Amino acid sequence: MQENVYAAASVRVPRWPRAFILKRLHSLAGLSLVLFLFEHLLTNSQAAFFLSDQGAGFIRAVNFIQSLPYVHVVELTFIAFPIFVHGWLGIQYLFSAQLNSFPSDGTRPALPELPRNQAYTWQRITAVVLVAGIFLHVSYMRFLKYPDTVTINEQKSYIVKVAHDKDLPKIASQMHVELFTTDFLTRQALKENEVIAAAPSFGAAVLLSVRDAFQSIPLCCLYTIFVLAACFHAMNGVWTFAISWGIALTERSRMITRYFSNAVMCVIVLLGLTAIWGAYWIRL
Repeated sequence: MQENVYAAASVRVPRWPRAFILKRLHSLAGLSLVLFLFEHLLTNSQAAFFLSDQGAGFIRAVNFIQSLPYVHVVELTFIAFPIFVHGWLGIQYLFSAQLNSFPSDGTRPALPELPRNQAYTWQRITAVVLVAGIFLHVSYMRFLKYPDTVTINEQKSYIVKVAHDKDLPKIASQMHVELFTTDFLTRQALKENEVIAAAPSFGAAVLLSVRDAFQSIPLCCLYTIFVLAACFHAMNGVWTFAISWGIALTERSRMITRYFSNAVMCVIVLLGLTAIWGAYWIRL
């Protein structure tokens, strides 16, 4: 009897199911990013819904977010960290994935006629697009176009460098924004088609940055691809989240979840494209 006890004690039992926990962590991080994507596109769409208020909704939303206590801690905890976790694990799954929605010579499975196989393939493709898109988006909007803070006539102002166009002076007047042809930081004159916009609030400065970015057709096209990839990746992920977490177990519940995910995807695509092309065509 004692020998059996020792034999049982010598059997090595895994302390925790590592692969299972990592997949659940990847799934939860993805869900938090879906919520952020919806909020982000909803806020940005207000940059185009300004027919009556000149972007006041966008400015209020951005100013509110910026006024939150410990906003940088919130960004790191609830945005940057989930992006890192989901991206790091997603890249590992990407390299181990076996796509079977392409024609094959017989050396590997090929079932391109199945919609879920195609969705799995597009989930992996959009993951690559998102890794590149998030890096470029953060670099451009968070660093290159991020407003600086200066003091003008003893008043705090937020400045951004934007391209000058015929509508900008009128917009600046309506938003109480001053335009300058000298860089506050380098004390040097700007290029002929550039001005420094000094806005009274952070949200107004960001709105001018968004408007300036979406006056470029190449940037609009790149952001369109980015938004389409993000929306598909997010809502296809919601569908798989519902299955893997036991929310949609029956065939009927999976069908309902798929219809729900597709409907929400259409809504957030509309919000994203409104932010991009609405800002381009309406031009404030």
